[in-house]
Amino acid sequence: MAGNFENVGYAKPGKAGIYNVLIMEEKQTIMALGAGASTKFVLDHGARTERAENVKDVTSYLARIDEMIDRKAKKMEEISWH
Repeated sequence: MAGNFENVGYAKPGKAGIYNVLIMEEKQTIMALGAGASTKFVLDHGARTERAENVKDVTSYLARIDEMIDRKAKKMEEISWH
């Protein structure tokens, strides 16, 4: 469903899912996997976000998968210490 040309999701009245609420309010870190996927880290109790994007080309993704996993794992470790 669109409102002001942005994706606001859809739920039956009184049935909004917690996942959608957290995502739309940018309160939840999202770990994305696969070529072209974009992970979003929510930092400082929601005060800021950082993104870590995977390469889009499947061949490049497969060749560099360890690099992308390590980058995201290091950021998750950094977050867990705060």
